[in-house]
Amino acid sequence: MVFLALPLALIGFELMLQKHDYDKWTWLVFGFSLMLYAHLLSALLVALLLGLRLAFGWRQVTKDLGVNLCKAFIWSILIGSYQLITLLEQCVAQPLHSIYTGGLLTILKDPAELLSNSINNSIYVYTIGLLGAVGLGLIVTNFDKLTYNGVNYGIWACFGIGAFILTSKLFPWRYLVHTPAAIIQYPYRLSLFATFFLIMVGSVVLAQLIGNYSPTKIVPMLSLLLLILVLFARSNADVLHKTKLVLGPRAATTFQLQHYKDGGTDDYLPQRAKHQLPKLWARRFYINDHATTFKIKADPRAFTTTVKTAKPDTLVDLPILYYVGAKISTATGKPPVTPLISNRGTVAITLPKAEVHRLQVTYQPTIKRQISAAVALISLGSFCLQGHFPAFKKFLT
Repeated sequence: MVFLALPLALIGFELMLQKHDYDKWTWLVFGFSLMLYAHLLSALLVALLLGLRLAFGWRQVTKDLGVNLCKAFIWSILIGSYQLITLLEQCVAQPLHSIYTGGLLTILKDPAELLSNSINNSIYVYTIGLLGAVGLGLIVTNFDKLTYNGVNYGIWACFGIGAFILTSKLFPWRYLVHTPAAIIQYPYRLSLFATFFLIMVGSVVLAQLIGNYSPTKIVPMLSLLLLILVLFARSNADVLHKTKLVLGPRAATTFQLQHYKDGGTDDYLPQRAKHQLPKLWARRFYINDHATTFKIKADPRAFTTTVKTAKPDTLVDLPILYYVGAKISTATGKPPVTPLISNRGTVAITLPKAEVHRLQVTYQPTIKRQISAAVALISLGSFCLQGHFPAFKKFLT
């Protein structure tokens, strides 16, 4: 999803910087807003990349560019406010485990190994792919063709080659293990940018090569490229084979659903629950601090369980994580209430009567989230309408 939005943001930014086409700030808004909803970490990396590009092109920076970048930033934040408020609300409410940051030294390959797997379009190694390798080859053999239609793509070529190096063993990641750079989790994440830049600049070079060739030479060249793509294509059977190897035969048909049903990720886990995962996965309840188990039924809208208490005012700690917006109801027809937070970061409730209780836990949007959703929708609608109504556009910009 991020890869689909990347061209809008990066190409729009480059046209604003080099060609002073400031109307392209809308491309930046669309691209960055999509990235905010698709993957926040990638959106952060793109923001850092744009900052780096701005630093290299500081001589091309103008007042109009700054104004339009500010407009793009404000609109992106308004449209992405639902996603941002949702995450910030949870982070402020309680300490969260955040994301795993111990993978910087994992899945690193030598550059030659990365290239060979790229050319082979291997789905077992994270690479730039065959088209990325073709783009890299076109770039290193045609440095004189990095300018096209008044736009210099040399910095993009450097970014693409640099990102490729960052995904390999050539870069000393071991020195960054305990630094903020570890937030990227795995260096292969940067292959996203390497692939985009190499294919984009490679396409620019290819367009110029085709423009210089006669029609009789273009057809054989394109036929050769098509033949290469066919020869190194991967079938659906290969993808299914990888799925079976990674997840095992039992989980192959259910893919990640089975994985998350009985375990799964600890991203954004409440800190208090970090060392309680085995007990949570085992459905461990606590009745007045005494461990026991009950069955839990889960559907897309709620967790439901039946608990029997022997004493009044019994504290029941359920193996269901507490997040802002959690609600628990004790009987049909009664409004849900906000549960207590147990010492292990789960929902808890004091039951006043000694009887069999049917408990249902749901997660409902808070007022802040509802307001942010309204702001995001209104902002998106306003942004889309501004191009069609001149007076409205003048008012917004």
